[in-house]
Amino acid sequence: MAGFSSELGIKKKLKTSKSSFKKGWFSCLAFFLVAGQAVASSWHVDASATGNNSGKNWTDAWTNLVSIAWPNVKPGDTIFISRGSYPEPLLVGVSGTSNAPITISLRRDSQFGGAVNVRGINIGRHEWITIDGALDKTFSPPTNILQLRTITNNVGLFCSNSNGTAIYMTNPNGIKLLWVGVEQARRGVTKAANGIWANVTRRGATDHNQVKYCWIKDVDDDGIAWIGNAPATHFGHQEIAFSIIERVGDDGLEANHGFTVHDCIIGPSLFLNGHPDGIQSVGSFWKIYNNEFHDFFNSWIRTQATQVNHHDVWIYNNLFLSGRYVDPKISIYNTGIEVVQYAAHLGEVESMTWDQIVICNNTFYNAPRLVGGTINWAKRDEKTKDAFVHNVTVTNSLFVNNLVVDCGRGVSAWWQELKSAPPWGSAIHYSEQGLRWDYNTVTGNEAPEARRIGYHGNLFKSAEAMNKASTWKNNSSAPVKFADPAQWNFELALDDKSARNTGASLAEFFAHDILNRPRVEPWSRGAFESPR
Repeated sequence: MAGFSSELGIKKKLKTSKSSFKKGWFSCLAFFLVAGQAVASSWHVDASATGNNSGKNWTDAWTNLVSIAWPNVKPGDTIFISRGSYPEPLLVGVSGTSNAPITISLRRDSQFGGAVNVRGINIGRHEWITIDGALDKTFSPPTNILQLRTITNNVGLFCSNSNGTAIYMTNPNGIKLLWVGVEQARRGVTKAANGIWANVTRRGATDHNQVKYCWIKDVDDDGIAWIGNAPATHFGHQEIAFSIIERVGDDGLEANHGFTVHDCIIGPSLFLNGHPDGIQSVGSFWKIYNNEFHDFFNSWIRTQATQVNHHDVWIYNNLFLSGRYVDPKISIYNTGIEVVQYAAHLGEVESMTWDQIVICNNTFYNAPRLVGGTINWAKRDEKTKDAFVHNVTVTNSLFVNNLVVDCGRGVSAWWQELKSAPPWGSAIHYSEQGLRWDYNTVTGNEAPEARRIGYHGNLFKSAEAMNKASTWKNNSSAPVKFADPAQWNFELALDDKSARNTGASLAEFFAHDILNRPRVEPWSRGAFESPR
């Protein structure tokens, strides 16, 4: 027994020893894994450096953007750029990964930190790149549209191009542009000069792209042009947030499918090229909310149906204003918000559906020169041979809780019966349940036909006339009292009785107002929720 006990003791010791070895081995492995994750390198660019040009520190920094040794830059690395103007473009040369993006940032020490100017940025096909142009990492970012102009104090990386687009990328995935400014993009001898240009020819579960805290101004063509026909599968493929897009020659944003655009200032337009829209959206899965739109020559928003199943375009909590930044004479719009079928690649189409087009809790103010009204739903007719549809049917859609004040031609959704033979016409078909049109205030005395509503085949002189003749009974043409419209404050006055606390709850779609405050029942109409 003694021997057996002794042997057992040895086995126990051996087992303990193996267990200790395993624990030690895993501890070492964990250490090396953590160390491997932490071993990201920092690289440096400084035009005044006098060292060996290896980029490894500020003394030995690369002296220009062309000198960056991209094969040495690995996922997770950061390239810091010292202040100053660099006459060459920033040409990104490698990709990061989803776990370890490559970051390009500013130098932020007190002696050499400061703004950087480059001649354009070309990301090309590279993925998982973060470009962070913040001057101060401790800067408090805005939390709503009223604070948005403060971003101009912290945007530190500026790019411009006197001969084309300022920021260029193809098939972007994992791209973040933060605190980046576009000062100008000029056509020169090129045919297009956009602030940001991207082309999407494939799409994964999500593209993870973001433009945030950016300031785009003085470009000859679109502020942002994000083209391509790859369809979206859900909301949020691309995000544009807390950014300013102003003084653009064409559209503020022209983009394909799956965009979320929020807390931005878009406009005014300079009308240099094309027919400018604030946003020209193409396709489905769009959310446009908490933004402030200004003067454009064509439409504030043009949402184009380019598929036979156009769906999920949500436009809510936005301010649409005319005359704040420019001579209001330029406010010769076609339409405020235009919902239109337009798809040359489809050719002649027998039928198309628009489902869940949600236009709610927006405030429209002072656009007396509108030709097509504040909102217009229509389709192309057979006169446009390369792109027309026989019948468009609208389902599960809303025009609810909107404030339309002194805007020419009021609001309209042109309607016609379903047709089986030409002429096919240019109006759309819907039931009163398919397009809910209620709890809106359409009013004003300064604009032509400011109180007019076109709905379900009828043209009403006022909301009260519509209430008497339709399913919907809660529209109003009574005057609205704003807090201080002379100072562009469009919160509802405490003594307003037309729109304050008179709206419908739309909590299944959103639960906040333009300032990101919670909506409280009974909801108010327009972009702002009234304080209790």
